Amino acid sequence: MDASIVISTYGRGQDVVDCINSLLNLNKHNFEIIVIESSPNVLTALDLKKRYKDNLLVRITHSKIPIGLSRARNLGVLLAKNDIVVFIDDDCIACPNWLQNLLNVFNTKKTGIVGGRSIPLFLTERVPRWLDDRLTPAIGISHFSNKRQKVEYVLGCNFAVRKELFNEMNLFREDLGRRGKLLLSNEEVEFCKRVKEAGYLVIYTPKAVVRHKVYPTRLDRSYFFKRFFYGGLSEGIMHTFGIRKLFFVAKELLKNIIYFFRNANMFSLCLIFEKLGLFVSILYIPKSGESYSV
Repeated sequence: MDASIVISTYGRGQDVVDCINSLLNLNKHNFEIIVIESSPNVLTALDLKKRYKDNLLVRITHSKIPIGLSRARNLGVLLAKNDIVVFIDDDCIACPNWLQNLLNVFNTKKTGIVGGRSIPLFLTERVPRWLDDRLTPAIGISHFSNKRQKVEYVLGCNFAVRKELFNEMNLFREDLGRRGKLLLSNEEVEFCKRVKEAGYLVIYTPKAVVRHKVYPTRLDRSYFFKRFFYGGLSEGIMHTFGIRKLFFVAKELLKNIIYFFRNANMFSLCLIFEKLGLFVSILYIPKSGESYSV
């Protein structure tokens, strides 16, 4: 079984080089690597093309306009030649058996999506004490279990999809997913939801491991407040929270404020920001996206 590995990146040259090199060091080379570079700085893409010009496994595509994470992933899907499309973040390092352990789970047609474990690679020794397992999904760290199991969704930094499913139920929603400074998310959550509703399985395997870089800037409290706020905003967009939900959202926000005063900690404070994002989603009007230009 062959795979097309899609990496979306935006001006992070060294990170994506580290990621690509980890893929080239995988135990088996039954894959192609598709890099979608969408920063305005053409030098990053030119450097990548020069660096990997003699490697037939690597294809670099540069978008002339910033297109956002979901659209970049969709473009990767359109360019993919193989039956399984695998997504990995540009700041992840794949372990040697990562890909094969993902592909091994596609042993039945009912398996639509397979996700793996993401463990932190802290790039600082000063990890805050308030950081716990309830917060780490906001920095792309997975905590399911040590056993393979069916799940509702998997993290977008480490997951694989049967390509035929994109033909069957369309691509990622482009009103979700990170765009520039907008830390929108949930594009993979929404896609997993559609896949499950169509009767396919979403499976997590702890054997498919990537190490996810965590820079000091992502261990700042303000970063988590933003991530939770945009997480709530994304949830509201995903479920189309309209004005009729205003009372419900206000009630949930009040409950979280009361919960914070009874359980004052970083997580309960982040939940308030999440509900604020959900509240704002009622008034949020997404911008229409531009067409592909590559």
